[in-house]
Amino acid sequence: MVSQLDFDMELAELWDAASGKLRDRDSYLDSLEGLLRSNGITEENMLLDVAGGFGFPAIDLSNRGYQVLYLDGSPGMLEKAMRNADLEGAPAYIFSFQSIGYSVVPWQQLGDTVGSDSFDALLCTGNSLPYAVSWGRADPDLSESKNQILMALGQFYRVLNEGGMLFVDKQPEVQNCDVEEVGEVKLNGERLYVTCSFNNDKDRRIRNWTLSTRNLDTKEVVDYPSQGYLLLEDELLPLLKETGFREVTKHILDGDIYEGFVAVK
Repeated sequence: MVSQLDFDMELAELWDAASGKLRDRDSYLDSLEGLLRSNGITEENMLLDVAGGFGFPAIDLSNRGYQVLYLDGSPGMLEKAMRNADLEGAPAYIFSFQSIGYSVVPWQQLGDTVGSDSFDALLCTGNSLPYAVSWGRADPDLSESKNQILMALGQFYRVLNEGGMLFVDKQPEVQNCDVEEVGEVKLNGERLYVTCSFNNDKDRRIRNWTLSTRNLDTKEVVDYPSQGYLLLEDELLPLLKETGFREVTKHILDGDIYEGFVAVK
């Protein structure tokens, strides 16, 4: 029987491969860099990616000359990100917190780990914020999601310098019930045809999300279901303001599949 940890890593690796077909990485990076510069963030500033995943976009930004530090709450994600950074020639300093003894850093411990007023920009991408209590859990208790999201935003606010910029994204507002054909991907030597289905329950604030694969050689079909909190704009914006952020604006990056928001401390 596959453990929950192994299942989550399989899902994460599959999504990493699939999102490469859904997202235009070059356009995304160009647009993100433009957003950073329009908010006064240059290679001289310190950036923190708190949902680092497999290393995108932290590795890519560091290779463009930005000073980025990587964090993620998953040991498996961290291990894969470090391998990706090595393959892509990224500077080792982006994993500085790991080198001083922090293997992973939960958002609850962010301020105590990295220090208050330490960064000029903070990135929380990949629709990670709504999964504050549910990622890696087979049967998540979503009743605590709003409190945990508010806690996370408070930690983000704490570690930013005055005038610092937060960029956070979430699933599209109009995405209700849909099946999207991702297409063929290659993963661990296998050829897989991938579809992605969404069923957003706006009344109960639940996002059901399933990646399905069909092995093009063996014809085996595998489903990877995931459930998270459905964070909508009518809730996110007040939470950002309650935390203390100001100048909150919506900003969708070119080539992206999510809706982004910029907020200033």
